[in-house]
Amino acid sequence: MLEKIDNPYVGVKIIGRGLGNVTDADVLQAEASDAIIAAFNVKAMKTASQLARDKNVKIAEYTVIYKLFEDVVEKLKILIPAEHIYTELGTLNVLRVFKKLEKSMIVGGQVVKGKVELGATARVVRGDEVIGEGKITTLQSGKADVKDVEQGTECGIEFTGKTRIEEGDTIEVYKEEEKARILNVHSANR
Repeated sequence: MLEKIDNPYVGVKIIGRGLGNVTDADVLQAEASDAIIAAFNVKAMKTASQLARDKNVKIAEYTVIYKLFEDVVEKLKILIPAEHIYTELGTLNVLRVFKKLEKSMIVGGQVVKGKVELGATARVVRGDEVIGEGKITTLQSGKADVKDVEQGTECGIEFTGKTRIEEGDTIEVYKEEEKARILNVHSANR
């Protein structure tokens, strides 16, 4: 069942199998492979338990097979990296630099494509080259704080980041989200 878990990011590699109680040799093999020992309906010998503690090797003992399978699946779920989803929101042409602060800048510009959102990530483009990234930490339209500004509208932003923005730069705004990947265990039941 464990070998049939199908996922491009994680899986189970069985280093060894055997009958009988867990021995010192099993612990040494697990240590060399950076593996855990799953003991089903057997115990670890006293010397093997001590050696496992000394070598920091985990011995998991089970009497119910589906519990062993569930534990392995739960460990694999933790190891699956999240998927990063990037959504392009819009583009702002910088018309004026108002303030240069220690860790941020206040600039004004016009949204020429899509929209600009408060809290979004911003790439600063000079010519055809991306020169840095930061966050939009304040967004104003007129004198009012707003959550977003649509295409064709002028606005002021506070850009937090190390990049020094200049008039004529373009700010490309996007959102990054993490989405948990799902471990498919249905193939294990075939």
